[in-house]
Amino acid sequence: MSQNTKIPVWKVRGLNSLAKRAAVLQVVLGCAPSIVCFQETKLEVVDQIVVIDCLGNNFNDFAYLPAAGTRGGILVAWNSLRVNLSNAHFADHSITLYVDSSEGNWWITSVYGPHRHQDRPSFFQELRDVRDLHAGPWAIMGDFNAIVNAADKSNARLHRASMSRFRSVDIFEAATSALALDGNTTAFWTDPWFFCSRFKDLAPNIFAAAHRGERRLSVKDALIDNRWARFLNLDTVANHWQEFLLMWDCVNNVVLPGERGDLFFWNWSASGRYSTKSAYGAFFGGREVMPGYDLI
Repeated sequence: MSQNTKIPVWKVRGLNSLAKRAAVLQVVLGCAPSIVCFQETKLEVVDQIVVIDCLGNNFNDFAYLPAAGTRGGILVAWNSLRVNLSNAHFADHSITLYVDSSEGNWWITSVYGPHRHQDRPSFFQELRDVRDLHAGPWAIMGDFNAIVNAADKSNARLHRASMSRFRSVDIFEAATSALALDGNTTAFWTDPWFFCSRFKDLAPNIFAAAHRGERRLSVKDALIDNRWARFLNLDTVANHWQEFLLMWDCVNNVVLPGERGDLFFWNWSASGRYSTKSAYGAFFGGREVMPGYDLI
């Protein structure tokens, strides 16, 4: 992604009134972006008039996710003289597009996460699915309506299970990959060791049937006499036979070289090593505060 591509990411809290659109337009004109990503538009229908009111005449292409009544809504718009966005993929809480510019090609996903805790597991799975479907450089941005740490919350009402899922499973797992050499330290089900994929994602129903202890198997232990399949009963295999056969075909061809210990890579640093600085740098890379946004 080009460092020169400006992308305002803004939870606008409604674009229904003309006065609000005029105020948004002034902010956008002040930062001269190539792409804009708005969340919580509260609009069921977005047309060219709305886009011109909010962004001006240069933004002649756009994609949007409609609001449900007065809740939600995503708008992604772009200046086609600078960049071209195509191959739109619409999901329940996100829009993903392919960015083609003179400075590079990459994927962009604009997100507006659900408010209810019970909806977040499916939302996090949506993000994993989006990433799996779009190979190559990827930028994800928006309002996740989820937090990573307690310090991110303005009050004491914390949903720690959701925090843990967002932090440990759904954000950071997308940034790691594993190379199973002896298989001793790589988790069979939950680490991305099989062509950068996790078996819990390839066969979610088989994984769901596994006991807690079985879910912690290392790659080495799971492959010994096909231990990964020992816990399965006939009903599980019959009901999810396609997943079972997929796993059997994959695992049956695995040979661990065993030449040294397993390797883990952090995808957001050139060295492949994790650091807090690289994590924050990746998440907030290119961040720029738009003057005047807090006055609207």
